[in-house]
Amino acid sequence: MRADEDRRARLAHDAEGVADEVRKLLVGLIEHHGFATSAVLAGAHGEIVTMMAVELGGKVAAEAFERAAERVRDMPSRADWALAVAPTAGRA
Repeated sequence: MRADEDRRARLAHDAEGVADEVRKLLVGLIEHHGFATSAVLAGAHGEIVTMMAVELGGKVAAEAFERAAERVRDMPSRADWALAVAPTAGRA
């Protein structure tokens, strides 16, 4: 049982490191190569969906996507967040 816990802890640690590197790559494509954010996100999404389906199988990948969808479904967009925290101006 301890070996399973160690393996999960290593996987979580490695996943955090990989996420950091992927984030840097995506930001680099946007900021240094001039790709539109929507194009970078669409391309990355397509690759991740395909790689997960091939590696894990369609059913397991779909279950992972459904869990992720539940976590993000009600998150505001960057534009929505900016509007929500913007100071009021003018008079009512």
